[in-house]
Amino acid sequence: MIGVEVTAARTIPRDEARAAAERLSSLDRYASRPLTGARLTLRQGSPHSDRPYVADASVVFDGRVLAAHAATRRSRRLTKWPNG
Repeated sequence: MIGVEVTAARTIPRDEARAAAERLSSLDRYASRPLTGARLTLRQGSPHSDRPYVADASVVFDGRVLAAHAATRRSRRLTKWPNG
């Protein structure tokens, strides 16, 4: 498992932030080369938005930065894979 630098807003429950970090750190089992520099930011945007919870993640794979962005209605969904 890779180390993940996590930044989470106070409005994100700690157990949910930890679960999201564990999901990101487990990605190395799918990679043929080491993943490094994993970062995860969890925040709450505008409460008036349809999807007020936001996750931004990045890792370095083979010298390239791979990044992802997701937004959802519930903070708990930040810790889930799309089909899980």
